Amino acid sequence: MHKVLIIGSNGYIGRPLTNQLKKKYKLILPSHSSGQIDVLNKKTLARYIKKDIYLIINLSGQLIEKKSKLKKIILKGNKNIVDLINDVKRDIIYIFISSCLVYGHKKKLANENASLNPQNYYARLKFSAENYIKKNIRRFKILRLANVYDGSKDRGFFKKLFLSAKEKNKIEFSNLLTQRNMIHLKDATKSIYHIIISKKLKEQKKVILNVGHENIRLLQIQKIFSSFFKNRLKIIDKKNSLLKDSSQIISTKKQNKFIKWKKKKISDTLWDILKKNEKFI
Repeated sequence: MHKVLIIGSNGYIGRPLTNQLKKKYKLILPSHSSGQIDVLNKKTLARYIKKDIYLIINLSGQLIEKKSKLKKIILKGNKNIVDLINDVKRDIIYIFISSCLVYGHKKKLANENASLNPQNYYARLKFSAENYIKKNIRRFKILRLANVYDGSKDRGFFKKLFLSAKEKNKIEFSNLLTQRNMIHLKDATKSIYHIIISKKLKEQKKVILNVGHENIRLLQIQKIFSSFFKNRLKIIDKKNSLLKDSSQIISTKKQNKFIKWKKKKISDTLWDILKKNEKFI
């Protein structure tokens, strides 16, 4: 059974992905919180990046608000992993979780060959990390993940919206015409799992894939909130530039070759959350 090292296995994406993969691989799951591994410390990484590792999944740097720490983890952490792979065994497959935001503003469907023009800080860091991987490692899968949500008001894409609604009795949208690609957490982890086990992709040394589902406008999300709460909740459209807001629509045609199930809709999930938390606001 192949050994798979997962960095960030206790995180938002890491936990459900680990449950998917544990039936197929022998998982190595060092904990950052207990000091077992730190992507900024090569010595701790070297304990786990060894010749018998088949594949490394890097899930670090997904939900960090402090910019200086985010930069170190995404750039230096990624570099440390890549450099150690090259020192130990260059045929280890490296899976890096990037972001669809690296495309920047797009009016037409952005497939994996579209030009990259990241607008915000997080996207620019992911863009730089991608470039380092492309230039310095033999086998990789870069997965450009869309906005992830689940059935909770306290995690994922909906977290800030519900927090603002509770604390300020209002929700601010950057621009209601902004387009985003959305994917449910369960579908995201299923997609990543099928990409990892795909026999066709195993034969390809360098893979870049969009991982997402629905292209929607923020206006569609606003309408659901407005319909549910009527006049009890103030909805604010800040009307930020669509260019700077990375308004985009993403093509998932390549990913969908490996996906055979009916994916969850954001509208259904949001209605369920609102019904469960009607007294929340």
